[in-house]
Amino acid sequence: MLTTLLTIASSALLREESRGAHYRRDFPETNNARWLQNTVVRQKAEDLDVGTAPVRSTTMRPARADA
Repeated sequence: MLTTLLTIASSALLREESRGAHYRRDFPETNNARWLQNTVVRQKAEDLDVGTAPVRSTTMRPARADA
């Protein structure tokens, strides 16, 4: 459970925007230009490697909230 908690918290701190249930008072707006991407977390030894990867939309294009 601790690993899951650290994964969620690390991902939330990386994403400097609000999106759906992920709301941040310090970043209240959705920013598709910067954050329309997947958060990827990998465990490396005892550490977590947190990064991003492009969203691959094959059926539908995402709506632009900031357009």
